[in-house]
Amino acid sequence: MPFLPEDSLPRVQKALDEELRRLRREPRRAERLEQVRLPLPPDDHRPTRIAVVAADAGNLELRLHPMRVGLVRVATSEPGGFRAESFVPLSRSAADQVRWVFAEPSMQPLRAAAAASGADPDGPGDWLPQELPEGYALHFLRELLEWLLLVHVAATAQSGTLLLRDGLLRSVAIPKPVFAPLCRTLKKLTTDRGLWLCALAKRAPGGSDFLHYLDVAVGAAPGHGESPAAYEVPPALEQQFSPSTYASMRGRRAGLLYLWIASSSRRGRPLAIEIPVWQQQHAGWLLACLGAQGRGGFPEPGYPPELLAAHQAARIAPIEREALGRAFLRQLAKERRPELRERLLLSHLTGQGIVLDPQSAEGDDP
Repeated sequence: MPFLPEDSLPRVQKALDEELRRLRREPRRAERLEQVRLPLPPDDHRPTRIAVVAADAGNLELRLHPMRVGLVRVATSEPGGFRAESFVPLSRSAADQVRWVFAEPSMQPLRAAAAASGADPDGPGDWLPQELPEGYALHFLRELLEWLLLVHVAATAQSGTLLLRDGLLRSVAIPKPVFAPLCRTLKKLTTDRGLWLCALAKRAPGGSDFLHYLDVAVGAAPGHGESPAAYEVPPALEQQFSPSTYASMRGRRAGLLYLWIASSSRRGRPLAIEIPVWQQQHAGWLLACLGAQGRGGFPEPGYPPELLAAHQAARIAPIEREALGRAFLRQLAKERRPELRERLLLSHLTGQGIVLDPQSAEGDDP
């Protein structure tokens, strides 16, 4: 007999009742979340420029088996700011791909940032993991370049600037022996040069479900629910509700996690913000600055417009994806050996895709 919806309803209701019972208990847990005081500073004491040096990146893969070419791009948010990209032959080893990227002239400032952070650009085999999961290299390059761009900007930005990272102050792809020196370099630069650092993500560890869960729990708790508001999220609570495969829960992090509710109407999604541990005592002040300068943000209330500008500068637009795919085919058409050329183009004509988005490496732990 086929399954009928009316037969399934009692089973659905039974499971839903159990989930609702669990959720009704969560406001009691949320009452123990510490709400952060947000002391809004005077205008003349706020960071002079918020996220002018925000870092973001896009990546793309051009594939026509057995040929694979990856694109990695990084940018800052200010007009005329830092822009760099590299097309990488993905058939080469991970160490060769790193050397290839750092040989790109536009990447030379990031090459210097890598050297300053103890990652020898000419000897990546010394600090890359010995065994890398499939599809790891392109995601690793994107994340490494984002962090190196933060280091570069921290060495060149004006004192008092607030640096924003699109994402959190943690890494899935960067190996532990590389991530720790990067964080030490950022700590020294931000401390010595009087800079501020925050990381902001629309998606929290384990995905947006984690944020929505906290938002519902906080909103239902007595004495909570006002906005804008921020709550410090203890690592134990984060670990409890993050997937067991989420690699960043195993030590590669440099910040403390906060739940940021920016919308007074509570119609927007809450945001995840991380403050570096060495600036923890200024968390309330930094969050207040973000709230004051990020009102009416897009795509979510509180989302700084500079992060959106950085994303727009680094993203690969649909029309650009189409142009890159066509350029890829034009170059293949110039192949001197007709048998190879015809075989590759035939693969495309029979339906093989050209422009692909690489799968996220979240969960991989190199």
